[in-house]
Amino acid sequence: MSAAADVRHVSLHDYRENDEEVVLLLASDGLIDLYDPEEKRETDGNYGLDALAKKWVDVIGNNDGQNKALSLLRDSIGGDDTVKVSTFLTLEADERWMDDVTILVQKIL
Repeated sequence: MSAAADVRHVSLHDYRENDEEVVLLLASDGLIDLYDPEEKRETDGNYGLDALAKKWVDVIGNNDGQNKALSLLRDSIGGDDTVKVSTFLTLEADERWMDDVTILVQKIL
């Protein structure tokens, strides 16, 4: 570790197309842990954030004006699968444990 800051400047205008909304997503590792390994699998068989990032772009883009962070949390714990969602939310669940999850989605452009 180092106390020296690692700073990188990136022009976000280069990533914006057709007046699309640009958001900054900050999330703790608890969000990533909620997804099943199959949902994190890349097309080449490797695991990584790219598969989840693509999924999160879809979730944020298709949330129809709802709270974007809440949409990501709902998707991560099962989406429309009520059994899977209730497994996460039931205190007596034998198999699932939820780490602390923090999600912030901020519109920046």
